[in-house]
Amino acid sequence: MQERGMQGFVHDIVVRGLTQFNAGDRRVTRGAVAPADLATPAWAGGLGITGMDFLADLVGLSAGADLLQRCLQVSLDKRAKALLPAIAPGEAGFVAELEPVPVVELLTSAGPSIEPFKIAEIAKLTREMLEASNAETIVRMALVESTAPAIDRVMFSTNAPTAAAPTGILNGIAPIAASVNTTPSEAMADDLCVLVQAVSPYAGNSNVVWVMAPAQATRLFLRAERLSYPVLQSSVVNPGVVICIVVNAVAAWLGAPEVVTSKEATTQDDTAPGDINSAAPSRSDFQTDSVSLRLRWPLSWAVRETGAISYVTATKW
Repeated sequence: MQERGMQGFVHDIVVRGLTQFNAGDRRVTRGAVAPADLATPAWAGGLGITGMDFLADLVGLSAGADLLQRCLQVSLDKRAKALLPAIAPGEAGFVAELEPVPVVELLTSAGPSIEPFKIAEIAKLTREMLEASNAETIVRMALVESTAPAIDRVMFSTNAPTAAAPTGILNGIAPIAASVNTTPSEAMADDLCVLVQAVSPYAGNSNVVWVMAPAQATRLFLRAERLSYPVLQSSVVNPGVVICIVVNAVAAWLGAPEVVTSKEATTQDDTAPGDINSAAPSRSDFQTDSVSLRLRWPLSWAVRETGAISYVTATKW
């Protein structure tokens, strides 16, 4: 299937939603089937857009999406997990003419693994919204604005991995004490220097980004004439928190997002839904003349080296 950007992706969603309204009641009866899982590879396609295409549209709203664009990309290739062994770098040297070239042993050790997870949500749109002239803008806003914060909330946390979500990149990393200097500009310089120094064995000459709360990012932009490293800001990062990341310390797997539309689904309208037959209220798309859009985006990440991430809390600036 031909790959397209976000604009074509959203256009197809709107067209498919309107087709649902106009196609009439066409039903096909079939035998019961079990839902797809890792043991039963899923059939099927979805709409033609890559994970990187979708991610690019989230960058303006998500520091996590920006980081995922920059970090090491890996492929699960239909596997349940991928191992990321650590490789100790060798040290090359100059060799004189006709002298033998030394052999360097690259030592490997067990590293983390990256496992598949997914972001999923159901958004409802009325027929009037889909038939409006700005329908594509509405659908794009619904998908992007709900997906972007979900990445940041999980990524920039200290949470351990769960059955539903990958690890927070700060999990298992102790914060560095913030500067006690009472002059904000000097405290800022102290904190940033300590953060970069902590990850310098893994950073080389560059390859570092800072992630911080909007208040700290704004103060840094106002005080610094030129910045050596990219600054990513996230509203889910607590005020006073500044994170320094060597981008290759994070590995990411990005699957292709898929949106399924339905005008006959019955859903439980709750942010923490249970069984559809529970006491919580449910709503029929057919009865309310609506379309449900279910987004499923497989993606995951893992921290390859915790020493390549540092952070401070409660900064004085």
